[in-house]
Amino acid sequence: MKHSKGFILVTGLTCILPIFAGLILWNKLPAQMATSFDWSGMPTAYRSKWFAVFVIPLMLTALHGLSSFSLLKREGYGRVRELIYGIIVINCPIISVFTAVGLYTFALGHDVTVNIFAIGTVFIVSLAYGISSILKWQD
Repeated sequence: MKHSKGFILVTGLTCILPIFAGLILWNKLPAQMATSFDWSGMPTAYRSKWFAVFVIPLMLTALHGLSSFSLLKREGYGRVRELIYGIIVINCPIISVFTAVGLYTFALGHDVTVNIFAIGTVFIVSLAYGISSILKWQD
């Protein structure tokens, strides 16, 4: 499996879309934002607005880039490497966007809990990608 540079670029740029949304909402966001939640949706940690808007998406973008680079350069593992690579490339943007949606909606006072929805989406995407990869291997 080979992903084009364009595909990697698009998924990488998707990881930083929350920064642009945060800049648009900047004046409406509180100075301290909840950045960690327990399973019931209650905040467990607060960080500054700049951390929530810039650092979290950039960390996920860095994970995306480093993982893509290292998995593409590593030889061996064959189809397992391809599977892991695809899951990382596809899930990092999803996680970045869902994290931003959760943080920004909570910070703006909306009662939206996206924890289960985000985890379910990542699970379904990973499962679908894994199954499609396995079916391709049987050809």
